[in-house]
Amino acid sequence: MKREHRAFLETVRVQDCTANVARFPVGLPCIDEVLRGGLVRGGVHEIFPARHADRGAAFGVALTLARKAAGPKPILVARQDVFDMESGEVNGAGLHEIGLDPGRVILVRARHGKDALRAGEQGARCHGLGAVVVALSGPSGISDLTASRRLAVAAVESGVPVLILCAGLSPAPSAAATRWTIAARPSIALEANAPGHPCFHLSLVRQRGGEDNRTWSVAWNREQRTFESRPETENAAHPRAVVSLSRDGPSRPAGTIAKLRQGRLRRAG
Repeated sequence: MKREHRAFLETVRVQDCTANVARFPVGLPCIDEVLRGGLVRGGVHEIFPARHADRGAAFGVALTLARKAAGPKPILVARQDVFDMESGEVNGAGLHEIGLDPGRVILVRARHGKDALRAGEQGARCHGLGAVVVALSGPSGISDLTASRRLAVAAVESGVPVLILCAGLSPAPSAAATRWTIAARPSIALEANAPGHPCFHLSLVRQRGGEDNRTWSVAWNREQRTFESRPETENAAHPRAVVSLSRDGPSRPAGTIAKLRQGRLRRAG
């Protein structure tokens, strides 16, 4: 049996049998209670947008959870090129909106999904990082069971959580500790009918060894920079993503940007 597979099986055994596994809170008691205190820190968490139009919302939620996990440490974001083309590039103003300094984001752009996964695995092995986000899109970005096992082993060894955004993919067997579906919904209008806080349905589809098949209606409070429970209402404005994407062309954060081409990582100005 390969070392990675043995390590993965041991990880599952420990996480399923130990209540004291390190976790980080989502920030809503109703969700964290179901998660037994929060998301597993040394684990992989899959996020699926409910529809094509929900990709921005799903990416924003992934970044928000990464910020909660990372604390003051940097965050590695590995995005497949096609994800950028279909969903827009990362916007520095949107990062500020979720309380994330763009200077703490290391952005990797990969032509192929396997390269984004490889960058994510390397990042997950780095103790100096606080979290890793991998954004995949379409059949070319498929994350198979072997790849997710490798990510899970890297995450448990370092304690660096990995959040995989799976856009345009169908759920498949994986080593993920949790699987989520994100759907944007109309925001509740503020005074003078101004656009309100971004609102979502967060659905916990699967939780290894725990309760699942739960859905919560939440909003992202931009002022408090936290999730809030938000009931359904007809008094709503239009949907918004947590992280705003550029309308008029590419907008890049002020932090480090890296480009990955044919398995090679290099810095770009």
